Amino acid sequence: MYKELVLEDISKHTKNLTPISAQALREKFGSSSDIYPDIKETLESLWKEVRDEPGIKVKADNWANTIGNTFIASYISFRAKCKS
Repeated sequence: MYKELVLEDISKHTKNLTPISAQALREKFGSSSDIYPDIKETLESLWKEVRDEPGIKVKADNWANTIGNTFIASYISFRAKCKS
């Protein structure tokens, strides 16, 4: 039920949006964009404020483990395909 409400709410706000290309996204928000240094500084500042909170630390550790496991699985799969 909750998921349906969230999706319905998101749909209201996104139904009239036009798709953006990867190139346009990179130009607007990528590391060479004008806005990137400001956003990076803001995010780093916010992260410093919360990174040692127990709930945040657990979630960050879980996320890092998930990313690491995904990378390892992808690498193993890639290597297996290269050998065949």
